[in-house]
Order: sequence, then C-alpha cells, then structure tokens
Amino acid sequence: MTVSDQFIEENPGCWIFNNQKPVQPVSGLAFGSRVIGGAGVRLWEILPGSWFQRVQNPHNFWRAWLIDACLGHADNRQVVFQEWKVGSLKPCFIDHGFLFGGADGTHRPKAARSRYLDPRVYGNAPVPQLSKYAKTIHEVFPEILRSLVQDVPAQWKTTSAIASFERYVERLSEPGLCEGVLDEILQAYSHVSNPEAIESRSIFAPAFAGLQVRMPATQL
Repeated sequence: MTVSDQFIEENPGCWIFNNQKPVQPVSGLAFGSRVIGGAGVRLWEILPGSWFQRVQNPHNFWRAWLIDACLGHADNRQVVFQEWKVGSLKPCFIDHGFLFGGADGTHRPKAARSRYLDPRVYGNAPVPQLSKYAKTIHEVFPEILRSLVQDVPAQWKTTSAIASFERYVERLSEPGLCEGVLDEILQAYSHVSNPEAIESRSIFAPAFAGLQVRMPATQL
C-alpha cells in the first residue's frame, strides 16, 4: 500500500521503535500484513503459567528460536496467542523486523537473544526433531529465502540491507552452523529452566554468560 506523509504524521502508532526510540517511517510503498484475529476473537500477549498447556504445537517455539538464532534475530521472539478452539490457543509469531542483524544490520546477537521471554512455554526440548530441522534449514532455507526476496520492491533493496541479508543466508550454508546454533540454544535454555528438562545431548558451543529475562515496564 502507499502511505502518505500526512498519514504518518497523524498516526504515530505506525512509527518504528528502535532501542525504545521512535523512528518516523518513510512515506511511499509500505508492506501491509494481515491483521490477527477479528470480531469476537480473543487475543493474549502474556499468559499465566497454567495456560501454556493449552498452546497448540509448542514445539514450534523451539523451531522459531532455531530459525531466529540462525538468521540473527536481534530481539526477543514476539508472539500473540489467539483462541482457536475451546480450550486451545494458537500462537502467531509476529514482529520480524530485527532479523538479519537488527534494524540497521549491524548487530551480532547471541542465540539467547531471540528466545521468547517466558521459558515455560518450551517444555522438554524435542532434540531429535530439532536436529532434523537444523539439517532442513541448512539444506533448504538459502534457496527459499533468495526466492522470496525477489518479490521485495526494488526501492527497499538497499545496498546495506542486501549485504546483511546475504551475510546471514551464506551463514546457513556453512557446514555445522545450524547444528552449532542448536547446541547454543539448548545451552542457553538450560540456564533458565530445570536442566533435567533438557534431553541428553553433547554441547559443542561455549556456554553463555547469562540471560537477561527482564521485561521493561513500558512493554507490560
């Protein structure tokens, strides 16, 4: 869609927040994503602990973490939970603006950075399935990502953006990269949960110094 300067000035809710500072978007061609939910649909951003057992396919949180970590997501994973069926919550993974090294492409985030803030949603790590998924990311994702980026408008393909994108796509092709990132997120998770909840696995990556799990009051 085409967005005017007047619309941007009159609707500060569409501004981008980079390190808690508002950044005014540029007018012109903009990406419009589908709204989650609808009339009569209930959504949650933060869940009480007893509700996590109602989340559909919680293993997708592990898969999202692995993808985020491989592609340099420099922000915590954002999720909105939608009431899908009676007693069931469907997670919708949103806000991917800090992939490929953050808004300016210069960040080098550790794997722990892109974890969903409440670790209780993860449960036991499905290590065999994640190992297969890491192989899939290594073998399939580079081609898929390069195919998808062809549909991005030319005016969005700045030199710095393409360089950041290519840097992380090339990383996916490195032998053992995705497997090493998987080891890192398992190691990171062990710092914020009961270590016995993690299935036995050799850890090749160095241990993380620690995790920052605080949420700023403004986000609450």
